[in-house]
Amino acid sequence: MDTPDTLLDTPSDLATADARPALPQPTLARWQPLRLGLVELFHYDSEEFWFRDGHLLLRGNNGTGKSKVLSLTLPFLFDAQLKPSRIEPDGDAGKKMAWNLLLGKLDRRIGYAWIEFGRIADDGEPDYLTLGCGLSAAAARAQVDAWYFVLERRRIGEDLWLTSPARTVLTRERLKEALHEHGQVFDTAAAYRRAVDERLFQLGAVRYAALMDTLVQLRQPQLSKKPDEGNLSDALTEALPPLSAELLTDVADALNQLEEYRRELQDYEALAKAVGQFNQRYQRYAAINARRQARGLRSAQSGYDTASRNLNEARTELQTSQHAEARAKGRLDAAEAALLAGRTRLDQLQSDPGMKDANRLNQAERDSESRAADLVDATRMSDEATARLERERRALDERGTRRTQAEEALATAREGVAAAALASGIGEPWRDNPLAALPAAELATLGDLPLDTALQDLRQATQVRREQLALVQRRVAEVAQAEATHASRQQARDERQDEAEAAAARRSVADAAVETEGSRVVEAWQAHFANLQVLQVAEPPLSALATWVANLQGDNPARAALSSAQQRAADELAGQRAAQLAAQKTLHDEQATLRAEHERLAQGEDATPPPPYTRGTEARRQRAGAPLWQLVDFHEHADAAQRAGLEAALEAAGLLDAWVTPDGRLQAADGAPPLHDTQWLERPRCDASLAAWLTPSAAAATPAIDAALLTRLLEGIACSAQDDGRAEGWMAPDGRFRLGALAGAWAKPQATYIGYAARAAARARRLAEIDLRLGEIADASRRIDDALTELARRQERAAAEWKDAPSDESLRAAHADAAAREREFQTAKSRLDEAERQLRAACDALQSRRDALAADAADLRLPTDAAALEAVGAALLHFGETLHGLLRVAHELRLSATELARQQARTSEAEADARQRAEQFAERGRLAQEAQVRLATLRESIGAQVDELQRRLREARAAVSEGDHHLKAAGEALRTAGEARARGEQKVLDADATLQERADARQRAITQLQGFAATGLLSAALPEAELPDLRAPWTIEPALTLARRTEQALAQVADDDEAWTRIQSQISHDYGELGRALTALGQQAQADTSDYGMVVSVIYQNRPERPDQLTARLAAEIAQRRELLTARERTLLENHLQAEIAAEVQRLLQAAERQVDAINKELNKRPTSTGVKFRLLWQPLPEGGEGAPVGLEAARKRLLNTSTDLWSAEDRRVVGEMLHQRIAAERLKADAVDGSLLEQLAQALDYRRWHRFRVQRWQDGQWRPLSGPASSGERALGLTVPLFAAVSSFYSQASYAFAPRLVLLDEAFAGIDDAARAHCMGLIREFDLDFVITSEREWACYAELPGVAICQLQRREGIDAVHVSRWTWDGRARRREDDPDRRFPPE
Repeated sequence: MDTPDTLLDTPSDLATADARPALPQPTLARWQPLRLGLVELFHYDSEEFWFRDGHLLLRGNNGTGKSKVLSLTLPFLFDAQLKPSRIEPDGDAGKKMAWNLLLGKLDRRIGYAWIEFGRIADDGEPDYLTLGCGLSAAAARAQVDAWYFVLERRRIGEDLWLTSPARTVLTRERLKEALHEHGQVFDTAAAYRRAVDERLFQLGAVRYAALMDTLVQLRQPQLSKKPDEGNLSDALTEALPPLSAELLTDVADALNQLEEYRRELQDYEALAKAVGQFNQRYQRYAAINARRQARGLRSAQSGYDTASRNLNEARTELQTSQHAEARAKGRLDAAEAALLAGRTRLDQLQSDPGMKDANRLNQAERDSESRAADLVDATRMSDEATARLERERRALDERGTRRTQAEEALATAREGVAAAALASGIGEPWRDNPLAALPAAELATLGDLPLDTALQDLRQATQVRREQLALVQRRVAEVAQAEATHASRQQARDERQDEAEAAAARRSVADAAVETEGSRVVEAWQAHFANLQVLQVAEPPLSALATWVANLQGDNPARAALSSAQQRAADELAGQRAAQLAAQKTLHDEQATLRAEHERLAQGEDATPPPPYTRGTEARRQRAGAPLWQLVDFHEHADAAQRAGLEAALEAAGLLDAWVTPDGRLQAADGAPPLHDTQWLERPRCDASLAAWLTPSAAAATPAIDAALLTRLLEGIACSAQDDGRAEGWMAPDGRFRLGALAGAWAKPQATYIGYAARAAARARRLAEIDLRLGEIADASRRIDDALTELARRQERAAAEWKDAPSDESLRAAHADAAAREREFQTAKSRLDEAERQLRAACDALQSRRDALAADAADLRLPTDAAALEAVGAALLHFGETLHGLLRVAHELRLSATELARQQARTSEAEADARQRAEQFAERGRLAQEAQVRLATLRESIGAQVDELQRRLREARAAVSEGDHHLKAAGEALRTAGEARARGEQKVLDADATLQERADARQRAITQLQGFAATGLLSAALPEAELPDLRAPWTIEPALTLARRTEQALAQVADDDEAWTRIQSQISHDYGELGRALTALGQQAQADTSDYGMVVSVIYQNRPERPDQLTARLAAEIAQRRELLTARERTLLENHLQAEIAAEVQRLLQAAERQVDAINKELNKRPTSTGVKFRLLWQPLPEGGEGAPVGLEAARKRLLNTSTDLWSAEDRRVVGEMLHQRIAAERLKADAVDGSLLEQLAQALDYRRWHRFRVQRWQDGQWRPLSGPASSGERALGLTVPLFAAVSSFYSQASYAFAPRLVLLDEAFAGIDDAARAHCMGLIREFDLDFVITSEREWACYAELPGVAICQLQRREGIDAVHVSRWTWDGRARRREDDPDRRFPPE
């Protein structure tokens, strides 16, 4: 297993590394991209793409994956968002990141994307920063895992590798170990983006997101073909700097304080609203309660009056009931006397002797009646027994019939089962089973266990047979499947054979086409080489070409030779052109210089000696005096040679142009630094001196210098043919000189400075020389123009010879087609071999299946035919069905036998009962006959005497009964009268007690009403009511008066039980709402529930307040606080919005205007090849439009045209109101969404959103809107160029001076011609932008671009790899570069 140490190279490892190309080094103080790389992504195992001067071009045909490299790296490594709309240049939602890893065929893959930046630190050492992302995907899940890392001061491919020596990609954990203290791994995209912004841009989250949006917009494929002026305006708007966060923080603090006051006022208003809303319900609750309390006292008074009336009525009723009780007592005494007489007479009659015969007769009658009744019962029971016997006998016949039918059904069922068993092959188990073998009588008595065992045996036999049948059926199915497979393989083999034959034929055709195309390409190149004029190929590689066309190994040798010739010719022509242009520039410069000199000389200006470099530039400005040559002239005896020699000696010695002061002394102020200049000083006089050769000039323009002084100065320098060495300075007429220890000599053809005539002659000579030279320059310029024209023609010819080179696309297509046909043939041959192998295997499998079927069918005595097996299966199924029927019949037989036995027992029992009832009937008949005979005999003997005595007894009994009735009636009347008297007494007592209770209740009602009034509820219900003194107990009169007035005042208030129940529920709910509202406001409510109801108070400032009283108090408090808030808002408006914010907005507006002017100046310098220019307009939004602040136009005039120090009160009011309105509008809009006050202020005061950008083009002498009639190329260029300006402005406005300056273009400059592309490249250089661009045909080799790295991508279908060839452009030539060869760590 690899350890982190194996992934980080040690210094010794680096010292012994192989000779791979050195990693690119930074050259700027700001961050600049150096490399980007992919590891196990797309079709790359590990690949790096190097920048040159911060520029990288990815080129290649469509489908090679150049856009894929861009999408997997930038701006993804800044943005860290995996959404396809951010990853893919075209925003296609169907392109998932998982495909870039799995390619639709892998199960799992881990990959990395990374980019390296570098800069030169303050200490001069290079500093490095690498951003990267790790990705992991698995086919089993759609989600892609991502982690991000930052590597500092270490380099991938040198200090760190993302793969192990075994070429295994690092996991997240291994990466953390490998980074160690040199980097950090981030698990979330937000933390990673924040880290990138802090290290590279320092823009802040909002502007960083805007930069990402701009880069994503720039990266859209073929952006120049679909320009969008709205997107351009958004991008340029985001590039402007926003208001400073510190200033917004100050305003936010002030607004927070104001907001705190406003919140306090809102809290008071909310408290007042909550208490007010509750008080409305609370007053209604108090009104209903008050009316019910008043009604209670009124009801108590009414009850007292009613009880007093009832007491008087009860006393009257008591007297009446006492009189009625006395009368009833007399009637009861009379009835008792009459009853006593009747009972005495009855007793006498019952004592008579004739009563014995009467008793005997009565007993005989009772015996006769009893015997007759017994006879009737016996008759009934005998009949019932006979009927039961008949029923049981019929049931016995039915049970016998059922038994017979069950035995017959059993026999039939056994026959069906036996037939099914024989057909299904289980006849032997069936015959041995008790269900088939036992007689019906034995089967009927068979127990449950034996029967279940027999049934289970048959089911087991059936199951075994089914398994045997299934086995054989499987064998049959296997044979059928093997036959079908054999037929399919046979057909497939035939098809594959046809395909192989067809592929062989196509291969032959493709091979012939390759030969034909190869011959054509060789002939075309031979003809092209023969027709070359500019591009020189010494030895055309026709033999190598003939070999190459046959195999296409490597590059086309003919094209390579032509490319070398083209490169040589381009270099040579470019060198010649550069030399001609340089010569032309030199001539033009010389021409301008000569013309200027000619003009000066023609105006009479004298030439001056060349000043020495040691002279200070300000040494002779406003200085008294003049140089020597302007002050002297030659004596007439000096000839031309002597004059030339003396001037040459003076000029070489530095005396000719030396300064002469009016007093001849050295000029230098005391303590001041000396002048950087030469000056003549008076020296001792010499005998033979310059005074003999030079004299003060009469035409000198400096009268302040005395001629005598000049003579003395000249006499201080010796002048003779030979130097005697005694003088400090010496001159000779032949040009020799000495100044102290310095000696020298010089010569001139003639004097040019000393003397007016010499200077005039020099001017004339110089004018002639200049005219001559100007003529020569004109001739040379014409020759250079002709040479440049010829060079342009040769360059065009060279380009045409390169462009018209024979294409090998057809040959490559033929080779590709031949290779494809070869692959098709090999594939078809392999498929044919595989088909034949499968056919042989199918034959062997078919024979094996047939043998197995025959063996198993024979062993199990089953047929091999599928239909016969189906019949066996049907027989088994039928056996199961018939067995089920047999089992049902067996159960029926056993049940019928059991029921028959039971019925036989019931029938025997019924016969015995019938016999017993018949015998009982005969005995009861005999006894009844005897009793009837005995009664008839007694009636004949004593019947008449007994009848008379019984009549008298009946009369006596009737009299006693009547007397007893009267006695009971009199006793009942007496009892009734006593009860009435007792009720009267009780009623009096009750009425008296009720009266006392009602009096007590009235007193309680008075106390209740007084207590209710003391709670304040009555005052809440009736604030205007006058209450009796609450400190003393109330009497009935004032209390009753208050109750009546309360009921009258609240007569419209419903106080029934339903209304009371509803208001109680509502007040409880409202109290809960009040409590929650007050809790949110930091207040508290309390409720005391008593017999008087719910008494609510609000704790306000630590004191309980009644809701109605608190409502009035809060209203006054709110009015006072509103006045205070208004005053503080005015202070905020004056101190912040009209001062600090307005001044900052003014500064930013003016800076933006200047920035737009600077961009326009840069654009103005770079018209297109057709003379079209572009400019930006930064316009305010129209008043009233969406997003335009109210009053913007008036405020903007003041902000742009007047300094804040000079604003009038009206100016401050206009600007302040506009800003205040913006804040209010934004805060109102922000109520529906979350957001901090600082974010709301930033949005409200974002001056950038008050404007929009427009692009205009200069054409036909006037500025026109870009959206007007124009070519698509002009419109594309008009939006592409300002986008560069927007990105550059974005980076320029960043607070971090070292930020990278990247732009991204996919399919760059589509629809834009070459000259305009060169123009864009020049702007990229001027704006100091780095870039990554992709293109299908662009090489980016423009003189306007100092350097770019070029990667040519190539892919072939069916090969999971991308070939990268590398080139660089250095501003003059394109050359091939070696592969970096840093894909994997050294082993």
